[in-house]
Amino acid sequence: MRNFVARRALRSWLGWLLCLAPLLTWAGPPVKLVVDQPHSEIWSGLSNTIRLRLLDANNQPAAAPRDWRVQLHYAAPDGSVRNDMLLLPTGTQSADFHFTPDLAGVWEISATHPELRDAMVMLSARERSERHSPTPSGGASGTRGSGGVGGPGFDLGEILPPSPTPVPAPVTTSERPRVELRAAPRRKLLADGKDEATIYSLLSGAQSGAPQDITVRLLNDDGNLSPSEVVIPQGQFSGATRLTSEHVGTVTVEFLGSAPAVQMLGDPRLHVAFGAPITGLELTASPPRINFFEHAELVVRLLNPQGTPVAADELREVFITLEGGGGQLERGNLSFAVGDAEQRLRFSPTRGGVVALAAASPDLLTVRTAITVEWPLAALLASAVGGLLGGLLAFWLEKGQWWRIAMGLVTGFMLYWAAVFAGLEWVSPALALNPLSAVAISIIGGWLGAKVFAPLLKRLGVPG
Repeated sequence: MRNFVARRALRSWLGWLLCLAPLLTWAGPPVKLVVDQPHSEIWSGLSNTIRLRLLDANNQPAAAPRDWRVQLHYAAPDGSVRNDMLLLPTGTQSADFHFTPDLAGVWEISATHPELRDAMVMLSARERSERHSPTPSGGASGTRGSGGVGGPGFDLGEILPPSPTPVPAPVTTSERPRVELRAAPRRKLLADGKDEATIYSLLSGAQSGAPQDITVRLLNDDGNLSPSEVVIPQGQFSGATRLTSEHVGTVTVEFLGSAPAVQMLGDPRLHVAFGAPITGLELTASPPRINFFEHAELVVRLLNPQGTPVAADELREVFITLEGGGGQLERGNLSFAVGDAEQRLRFSPTRGGVVALAAASPDLLTVRTAITVEWPLAALLASAVGGLLGGLLAFWLEKGQWWRIAMGLVTGFMLYWAAVFAGLEWVSPALALNPLSAVAISIIGGWLGAKVFAPLLKRLGVPG
């Protein structure tokens, strides 16, 4: 009995874990925006609630790391564009907004943010009056009634010969439903097999929707089109399918035919571009802790969803900014050429403390790192000891005054500074940063005394 109860409890716990598994899935940082399409049939003059969502590279819900303001753009059928803004507070994964079309036709609603890949949805709005239009009655609907020849309930078909079956008139090309193909969003998609384009088949010019189900057959030369047929349901104005690809390049989607036949408007081919699956940046400092006499190297990498460096397939700019602390960057922006996955630049500190740095690029989250700049106490102490020893040596050899020792402290440091920052020919900056080198160079400077200033001024280009 106990074993039975234990097995039952175990099955119950396993069931709960399976139910909670989707919630326990680790979500990555947000990568793209998605606009959920409301009901396929919307009406002019009526408000629609539309949801904007944040997704990671695996199409899982992601939370906003800080308050984000997303730009909304409404492209009307007449070509005009209206703009609005939607706030996503920190930690939220989605937000709703309201859309009221005031014109019948195809509306394009897009959402953009500098750090995310944009989204677009296409909606077909119809006149509100059509919603309540009466359905046409059939030809025989009035044959039964109270005022007929045979009295109430009398059917004329009982005494009249059957009517011949009408032969439908052939449908001309001009009378066929008119359909056009569109793709959204219009940005370059990620070639990761998950970032998808929506391929729309849109009915144009119809006043009451499709007269019957229209099946549009499509052919793609690469990628995955699911499904390969788009159905515009009877009475509706649009149908859609999804396109993904794992290869960098352009995928062509072509109209093959339809049942029943339609008149294709515009280009029967759509060209959808897929690019390298770059979904993030990495910014690291090497080393992360330096002193005033040292430099740090900043390393910037382009990453795919797995965190692996991936080469750029087009020119990409990454902007490096100093958000806090003191220092100087070798340059403010990095240009990743085709084939580049990593770039480096040098950082030089100007004061102590924590230096905050950020790297930003279009459609990618801004990343940050920090460098701790410390006082070079060991190097300064070594330089002071060397300068005093050099001054003492000069005092003893030259039989000079006691102040010659204090002068060695100053001139020894000046020569050491020049070796580190001015790049004297006889010593490399890397060698000068060694504590033993600091003592040796400062001894020379302390021994030379005031004579050290002439070559330093010449090196700095200052006329003597």
